[in-house]
Amino acid sequence: MPATWRRNAPVSKVRQAELEHLHQSRNEKKGTSGFEAVKLTRADVEWLLESYDNGRGPILDVSSDKRRGLSLAGVVFEGDELSDLPLSRADLRGAVFTKANLRRTQLSEANLQGASFYGCDLKGADLSRATLQDAAFVFRTVLEGARLVDTDLRHVTLDEVNLKYAVLDYANLQDVQLPGALLHGASLRHARLEGANLEGASLARADLRVVSRVVV
Repeated sequence: MPATWRRNAPVSKVRQAELEHLHQSRNEKKGTSGFEAVKLTRADVEWLLESYDNGRGPILDVSSDKRRGLSLAGVVFEGDELSDLPLSRADLRGAVFTKANLRRTQLSEANLQGASFYGCDLKGADLSRATLQDAAFVFRTVLEGARLVDTDLRHVTLDEVNLKYAVLDYANLQDVQLPGALLHGASLRHARLEGANLEGASLARADLRVVSRVVV
């Protein structure tokens, strides 16, 4: 990924010290990140990514970089512009995103267990193989063109979401409730759809090759 994700001037020295203090307060044994209920901005995240792992920076290629990602469990984003950020393998358990712009954000293999997305824009975001147990995408959150390859969506709330042109190949959607879902042009090749409810869903031009049984 090019360095275009860096869009802000570095945060002040005072703010750097605050962020470092929060990062150092994490407790891996208890599973806390130090950022629980803390509101962060894009500039904060850019600095945390750039300084991550003693300055090595973020994970840009999950196929060759086997490190764990940035730990931001419980963090809060409200109306923030977070597009294109490299957050692969980030720990974002319980994070809250409200009306955030996450277009093309890299969230592959991220831990988003219990995370909430309220009215967010994730158009073109990559959530392939992300952990999404008990996550919620609600209030017309946009997942148009998002990549959810090989993702387990069985315990995910998908209410009034836009999944047009999304790539859901090999995803597990068993018993998922998606009545009236917008799946126009979506790719669902090899997806598991046993018991899924797609009644009234828009499936025009969707690729349903080699899928399991669908309830429509």
